[in-house]
Amino acid sequence: MKKIALLLVFSICVFNCSDDETNLFNIQDKAYVLTHYIIENNVDLNADGIFSNDLLTEKNCFVNLMYFREDFQIGSPASHFLAAYVDVESEDAPIQKTNCFHWDGAYLNYTQNETRLRLTYGEELLFSGDLSENNTILTLILPNEQLFTDEFLYEDGTIGDYTGDVTAIYELVE
Repeated sequence: MKKIALLLVFSICVFNCSDDETNLFNIQDKAYVLTHYIIENNVDLNADGIFSNDLLTEKNCFVNLMYFREDFQIGSPASHFLAAYVDVESEDAPIQKTNCFHWDGAYLNYTQNETRLRLTYGEELLFSGDLSENNTILTLILPNEQLFTDEFLYEDGTIGDYTGDVTAIYELVE
C-alpha cells in the first residue's frame, strides 16, 4: 500500500509540474516599433538648436517597425539609413547636414534563443539584442561598422567621426 501511495504522489508531481520551455515567449508573428535610437554623444541633426543623443528625436530616418514573420524573416517595407556630414563651407558656422536613404527588399533573418535575438543578412551577423523580462522591450546593439554616417557636429562645436555603437530600443505593438 505504501508503494502505491508513493507512486501516486510521484505521478501527480510528474504530470502537474510545468515545463519552463513551454512557457518561453515566441517572437514570431509579433511587431515592435522603434522608440529610441541612442548614440553616445549629443547632436543636433534637425538644426533646431536642441542637442540630443536620441537620433529619433532629431531626425526620423530609421526602420520604425519590425515584424517578426513566421518564416524567420523580419518584414518591413523598406530599409532606412542616415548619412550625416558637416558643411564647413557655410557662411556663419559649420552646419550639420543629413540625408536619408530608403530602399526596398532588404529582409533580415532572425533567430531566437530564449530572450536573445540574432539578426542576420544571409550568413552575416549584423545585430544582436535582448528582450526585456516581460518581452515588451527589444534592445538591439548596432555595431559602428553597420552604421552609415560620416561625421557629426557635436554640442561643443567639434566635428568628428562617430566611433561608438547605437542602442535601438523597440516596444511591442499590442
